[in-house]
This record gives sequence, structure tokens and C-alpha cells, in this order.
Amino acid sequence: VTPRKKFKCPECTNTEMLSADLNHMRERSACIDRFSKIYGRMPLRTVEFRADPVLFRDNFPDKLKRYNDIGSL
Repeated sequence: VTPRKKFKCPECTNTEMLSADLNHMRERSACIDRFSKIYGRMPLRTVEFRADPVLFRDNFPDKLKRYNDIGSL
């Protein structure tokens, strides 16, 4: 499987990204802290995993695709 290329929109600015908002990061951290307190530990695990479709860019009939209504990239 070849690496997938990332789409970069030339008209988009990075300031509109959710990750650029400092308030979002504070809210996210508070949410993760609460989540950890509920479970008494951190139940989420750090992983490095990317699942690319094996049939990416192959001619495959739409009627046989499991999620055929998603659209193309």
C-alpha cells in the first residue's frame, strides 16, 4: 500500500483549525482528566496505527463496497 497524500486547501487558513484554539485545548484536557477520574486510571492507550484500505485506487464495483456512499477523495 502506498502512502496516502494529505490534502492541503490553498484557500484555508490555519487559524480556523480546532487545534489552534487554546480554549479548545483547555476544555479537552479537562474532559480527559474527568474521564480518567471516572475510571480511576487512563483507559485510553497511545497507539500509532493507520488503517488504509487495501483496495485504495483499485477498480472495485460499488455494489461490493461496504461503504459505497462515502465518496472519493
